[in-house]
Amino acid sequence: MEKNYHDNENIKLKKKRGRPKKIQPTPVPLTEQEVLEQWVKDNREFFFNHNRKTREDLGKVYTLYNIIYNSSKTPGKCGGCHRHIIDTIKKKYYG
Repeated sequence: MEKNYHDNENIKLKKKRGRPKKIQPTPVPLTEQEVLEQWVKDNREFFFNHNRKTREDLGKVYTLYNIIYNSSKTPGKCGGCHRHIIDTIKKKYYG
């Protein structure tokens, strides 16, 4: 004899004692843009100091710029170009 589970008559759930456990929401992984935006907020001194910038930090700024403005710029040796990209990101998040 097959049981029909579409009506509630045949379903019997065993009651457990105590409070029901809270369901923990699954964490949503951050996108690359969200990770870089958090980096910008955490490294404020990078945007307001005129010290020498590391290649790694410039790469992060350029990656964020490319995501936001849908471009394909890469860090080169031109200081004026770096300044333009850094100022654009600084105005977006701090200005």
